[in-house]
Amino acid sequence: MVPDSEMLLAGPRGRRLCLELVMEMSSEIRSAAFWLAHDLDPGKGTSRVILTAVPDAAEDPLPIPSTADFVTAVGSLDVAGVDGELLDRALAQAVDTSHPWQEPDGEDVLAGLPEVRTALAPVARYVAALPSTQWWSQGRQVEQWAIDWRSPDDPAPLGRNPAQLLSTWARAARVEEVRAQKERPRDPTALLSGTWWSFPQGALQSIGSIPLGLGLIEDSLGREHATTIWLTDSAREWEGGRRQWRRPTYQDTWENVDV
Repeated sequence: MVPDSEMLLAGPRGRRLCLELVMEMSSEIRSAAFWLAHDLDPGKGTSRVILTAVPDAAEDPLPIPSTADFVTAVGSLDVAGVDGELLDRALAQAVDTSHPWQEPDGEDVLAGLPEVRTALAPVARYVAALPSTQWWSQGRQVEQWAIDWRSPDDPAPLGRNPAQLLSTWARAARVEEVRAQKERPRDPTALLSGTWWSFPQGALQSIGSIPLGLGLIEDSLGREHATTIWLTDSAREWEGGRRQWRRPTYQDTWENVDV
């Protein structure tokens, strides 16, 4: 299925992509988005605060742009100026800021406002029509690279028993589900942490595009070094949502990459 503008604007990450893109194109829009997002953020005043070095800032507050001003600025952009570098940066930021286990941040709230979503529609239409975005809707690529984010000096070998790892992970996930039903509040907004990763920790992940895939990391930790491992045609993999498997072997082709 080829991505279209409605599909992009239907979900928070697609809207965030469009927002990040217009922020990349205009410092005025970036500044306005910063202030509006701060005001809209559920954590305003607690997890998200603004520190200032101006002593009398409380007496002379900085002017906050209106949503109408922001929408007007977005509407005045010439989206034809979008190039591959801008798009890659916006996409990486949209992926990095994905936190589905918690409330949306201010930028996601801003991008979801009806008037802002309407203003982003031309951006979404342009992006969806670009030849460089058509791969977004493609299935698994034949060429795959596994990524090891550990230090290259780490002496521990890569795991060689994925079946045991998956079995252990599945059992732990079921135990936690039972414990959650008994001990945790049902209110999804309750201040309670837990295990949120949907991907089995410790298992190798693979991507079909190098180096772009190294920057598309959800909630990244700022790692700057990775080892990429080319997977042979005999490698056995599972693609979430598609249930596609291949046999497990690793090609002895390793490459250290500075991210």
